[in-house]
Amino acid sequence: MFIVGFSGGPRYSELDDDYAKLSPLYFHDAAAAIVKNGQPIFAVEEERLSRQKHTNRFPALAIRASIDGAGCSIQDIEKFAFFFSETFFEANLTKDTTILGIEKREGVRDILTRNISGALGTDINREKIEFVRHHHAHAAATYFGSGFTEALILVVDGNGESESLSIFSGIKDEIKEVHSYPVRGSLGYFYRYATQLLGFSNFDEYKVMGLAPYGQSQRYFSLLSELYKFNADGSYDLDIATLGDLAYNVGILGQAEPRTTKWERKTHFAAAVQQLLEVVVVDILSWWQAKLDLKNLCLSGGVAQNCVMNGLIANTKKFENIFVHPASHDAGAALGAAIYIAKQRPSAHDAPAVPYSPLLGPEAPSE
Repeated sequence: MFIVGFSGGPRYSELDDDYAKLSPLYFHDAAAAIVKNGQPIFAVEEERLSRQKHTNRFPALAIRASIDGAGCSIQDIEKFAFFFSETFFEANLTKDTTILGIEKREGVRDILTRNISGALGTDINREKIEFVRHHHAHAAATYFGSGFTEALILVVDGNGESESLSIFSGIKDEIKEVHSYPVRGSLGYFYRYATQLLGFSNFDEYKVMGLAPYGQSQRYFSLLSELYKFNADGSYDLDIATLGDLAYNVGILGQAEPRTTKWERKTHFAAAVQQLLEVVVVDILSWWQAKLDLKNLCLSGGVAQNCVMNGLIANTKKFENIFVHPASHDAGAALGAAIYIAKQRPSAHDAPAVPYSPLLGPEAPSE
C-alpha cells in the first residue's frame, strides 16, 4: 500500500496566478513524501526541485518525484494525505482570498484534486485525498521515526488548526493527543516577532538563534520574563504583543552596524529572547513529564529546529533519550501525514514502524 503525503499551498505553478497574492508564509515549505505499508521510502522538498526557497506553491514536482522514487505506478497510490484538516484549509483559504480580492471558484478538495491530476497527467479520484490535523502529522513524523516504544511528544510551531503547542503520548506504536495550548501564546509567533523586531526577514529565526550567543541575556531577561507566567495547572500566559514595546524601549529597532552600541543591544535582546523560549519549553516539558512519566522525548514543529534549545533540554537530563525529527518544519509534516494515514489501517499495528534514514531524497550527483 502506497500513500503520498504532501504540504504546500493551492497555487499550482508560476504560470498559475490564481493565488499569487497569498503571503509567502501561507502553507510554506511545500514537500511530498511516499510510504509503503507505513514505511517511508522517499521524500523531497519542492524547493529542491523548483529552486524557490521556502516555496508555498503546490508540490507538483515533489509528488511526481516521490512516485518515481518509489518505483510504483500512479494506480498503486491508495491515498494522498494533506498536512492540515479540510475544514481549516477551507475556512483559511476562503478568508484570505476574500481579504485579497481573489476569486475562489471551488472547494479545497477540488483544488487539490485538480492540482494532483495536473501534476500526474491523469484524473485522480477526489475521495483518495485525506486530510490530517497539522500537529498530528508532525507528531506521527517524529514518533514513528524515533524507534521509541514509549515517548512524550512535543509539537511546537506557529500554529496548527487552533493550537500552537501540543502534547502527545506515544505508546506501543500509537500516538494520542493529550493536551494542546492556544495560539495566543504561540512560541513560534513569539520568536518570529522577535526576529522581525531585530530587523531580520521571514524564515530568519535561525539568525536570531545564531546572534544570541554574542549577547548577555541577563541584560534584558528580567524585562522579557515579565511577559511570561507559568501556572500550576500546566498552562502558561505569554504576552507577545508587548514584546514590541520592550524592543522600542531598549532601543533595538532599526538597522545597526556591527560593533556599535545599538548592535550590542540587539545581541543582548536576542539572547534574552532565546533564554525565554528555553524557559517556557522546559517548564512545559517538566510539568508533563512529571504527569505522564514518559522517559523518552520526541520533538517536532518549526520551533523544534532551535538546536540550542534542544541542547539545553538534553542537558537537563529529564529524559533518557531525545529524538528531534530531521525535518521538523512543515516539509516534514508531509511525511508525517502519510505515516499517520497509513497507521489508521487496522493491519498497520501488526508491523511497527522502523526508524528511517533522513536521507530520503534524490541521490546527490556523482560529479
